[in-house]
Amino acid sequence: MKKEYLKEGWVRFVRYYFKEGWIDKFMGDMADDPNSPNQVKIHFNASASWIRLNKNKWVNTRKVEANSFIQSLYFRYEYTAEEVWNAFIQPKTYKI
Repeated sequence: MKKEYLKEGWVRFVRYYFKEGWIDKFMGDMADDPNSPNQVKIHFNASASWIRLNKNKWVNTRKVEANSFIQSLYFRYEYTAEEVWNAFIQPKTYKI
């Protein structure tokens, strides 16, 4: 699996490459928000993870179908990052 460890500002994350594009994953403290330009000074000593498609906004994995993230990596050579995001990860809406 091709992946790369990167840093943008204070955010350190892993980038997973697909046939075209990538998905980034950030693991940090629950108080951290990688969308914020500054890291918070307090910590809750509990972890949270965030993911993003290409250079889009970071999304907390609690708000998406991110349980499928690891399974989606199996498709990295066959599909683009956007196709995998749309199929497995993007926020789902349900109609009753």
